[in-house]
Amino acid sequence: MARYRVDASGLTIAGRSGGSTLMACPRDVMLREQAFLSALRSVQTHTVEPDGTLVLTGLDDTEIRLR
Repeated sequence: MARYRVDASGLTIAGRSGGSTLMACPRDVMLREQAFLSALRSVQTHTVEPDGTLVLTGLDDTEIRLR
């Protein structure tokens, strides 16, 4: 969960408003989670592909693809 804003300039996901669990996981899983949350905070635009895939694109062209 997180707050977000969509306007003519793009999509902004509020940096510190998101929630995540505090479960202890193996280190590699925790590192992936942190990388994902970091990428999520940099999202600038979004598109939906014909197959329904949501593509979130960040400032450095990093993509998060969700199906």
